[in-house]
Amino acid sequence: DYVNANAAKLGSWRSTHVKISGGGLPIALRDATIAVEAPRNFRLLATKPGFGGRAADLGSNDEYFWFWFDGQEQPDVIMCNHEDVGLASRVLPIPFEPDWLMEVMGVKPLHIDPDVQFVEREGALEVYTRRTAPNGAPVTKRTTIDRRHGNVIEHALLDAAGRTIAQANVKQFAVDGPSGAVIPVAMDLNWPQAQMNLTLEMNHVEVNPDSTPEQFQVPQNMQVRRISAPGRVRESATDENRYPASYIPADLQQPPGYTDGYGADEFGADAYGQP
Repeated sequence: DYVNANAAKLGSWRSTHVKISGGGLPIALRDATIAVEAPRNFRLLATKPGFGGRAADLGSNDEYFWFWFDGQEQPDVIMCNHEDVGLASRVLPIPFEPDWLMEVMGVKPLHIDPDVQFVEREGALEVYTRRTAPNGAPVTKRTTIDRRHGNVIEHALLDAAGRTIAQANVKQFAVDGPSGAVIPVAMDLNWPQAQMNLTLEMNHVEVNPDSTPEQFQVPQNMQVRRISAPGRVRESATDENRYPASYIPADLQQPPGYTDGYGADEFGADAYGQP
């Protein structure tokens, strides 16, 4: 009940001060902005190390999700409807499942099905629920809740053999004063089978901020390739994109003078780590 009550308080959040790093990625990343809004709105805009410049754009809305990395063999934005997410794994260079990611970001409630299993651990409770992966395969979702604070400290997807498909370990949380919502602000994301990992550290998090429609729209004035039903990428025209490719919505722009210095005392809300 506590987990879902917190998700109800945390309908959306945004940070323009995100430190991002990882291994096994197709390109090096440095800073990012992240915006999240239930149930499926997500946007990550990342820059390159050194002199900066756009490095990646991952996003999702109620209809579709998209993916773009600088330096791809095909420089277009890859776009896919949510119902075809299983096909996207054959094309995208990194695993990207928006629904799981929304759970990790704390804005989606924990679903308890009739077959749920609970396992007691020292200081933690593991909740196991069954799911069907986008490719139709059975998977198990393991949600680990810290008993001291009541926060979800791990989200994991396991295949039928019990091997980890995706795992998120939350290392630090922040408490928003006005709403009382608890936000995950530092986490490690791992995809062992894809040999990829990502670390995110968020500063100055805004809770339930105002947003604009373009914040959760596919990058503008760029060639879009849609993943079709057979799992192949179908060419399409630029269509009705209205903004230049370098355009960043005002709500996702990093403020002037922004640097990538991070410390626990820089969080916009009161921050604490897990014991």
